[in-house]
Amino acid sequence: MTLKIMLTGDVHLGKKFSSYPEDTARELKQSRFRSLKNVVDEACRRECNLLVIAGDLFDKVTIPEGDLLEAINILSEFSGDLVVVLPGNHDFAGVDLWDDFRRKSPADVVLLDKTKPYELNRFDLEATIYPAPCDDRTSRENNLDWIKQEDIKDARFKLGAAHGALKGISPDMTDSYFSMRREELRELDIDLWLLGHTHIPLPKNVDENVQNEYIFNCGTPEPDGLDCSHEGQAWYIELEKDGSTKAIPVKTGEYRFIDIAREVNSEDDFACLLQEVRQKEKAEKTVMRIKIVGRIPEAAYKKKQEYYRKFRGSVFHLQILDDDLNLQLNRDKIAEDFPEGSFPYQVLEELIGDERALELAYELLQEVKE
Repeated sequence: MTLKIMLTGDVHLGKKFSSYPEDTARELKQSRFRSLKNVVDEACRRECNLLVIAGDLFDKVTIPEGDLLEAINILSEFSGDLVVVLPGNHDFAGVDLWDDFRRKSPADVVLLDKTKPYELNRFDLEATIYPAPCDDRTSRENNLDWIKQEDIKDARFKLGAAHGALKGISPDMTDSYFSMRREELRELDIDLWLLGHTHIPLPKNVDENVQNEYIFNCGTPEPDGLDCSHEGQAWYIELEKDGSTKAIPVKTGEYRFIDIAREVNSEDDFACLLQEVRQKEKAEKTVMRIKIVGRIPEAAYKKKQEYYRKFRGSVFHLQILDDDLNLQLNRDKIAEDFPEGSFPYQVLEELIGDERALELAYELLQEVKE
């Protein structure tokens, strides 16, 4: 028998995106439910036996009942044998959320909130899961100790599920997020580790099949910020009795988050940047931030808002940072604003060649003039 698994996690249902405009935030919030449905649909299409949510199904431990019911309804559409849900550090165990979840979920959706083996024979799966659920928002200790002390019984498939930072992969500089080491996982008699927490998939930068990996981090099915530049994915994994694996990344995301910086020194540069933005794949589903730096002639400077409107019309949402985009100053521009030979003119002319000092002096003299 081959055990077919779809691995996802860090869905963060209910995330509010409060730094965005209301309509944008509402759409980004709802897209996370659609991404979960994409995962379930892919799992059904591939005839998976097991769907694993490796933590942070929800963004908080308190969510509206409507969000909870929508999540349960989506998971209930899985046509395989079993869905298992591990509490993460955003939706940690021991809170009312999970009492409601357990009470309202069907029997084939199982919560892995206890540090104990979960034998899956009653679901016609010759497998046992050893979970390490989160029991708080942060912790300097992971929850693997009970597995280390456990007499791991023989089973056709022995699975580990954990949520926390993986050393060398996750940016956890203070070891505050249930940090784990690969060596810890290797030392345990587990066939396959299914992890969550970091929104970067592991193995990284994989577009096609990977074979004989035994540690997988789910990533996130839908990107949630500018620090998450991938498309959103889940893992389809086939585990054989001999412990060999074959896995395929499955694209599940709807929106992309892109953060770029460009230098603009002319109107032609603006035109090139506009073309770049419009040519982005799925531009209409892209949340983008552009940092623009440079010094441009006055004619181009006056048209920058026109270009910004075109940029915004090309993507779903755009933030522009242009504090370091300045007007290009030369003798003609200085003479236009200050009489030749005047004190301000002489000061500014003396600074030509030191562009930053010239810009600061020009701004100050313009304020005095006004």
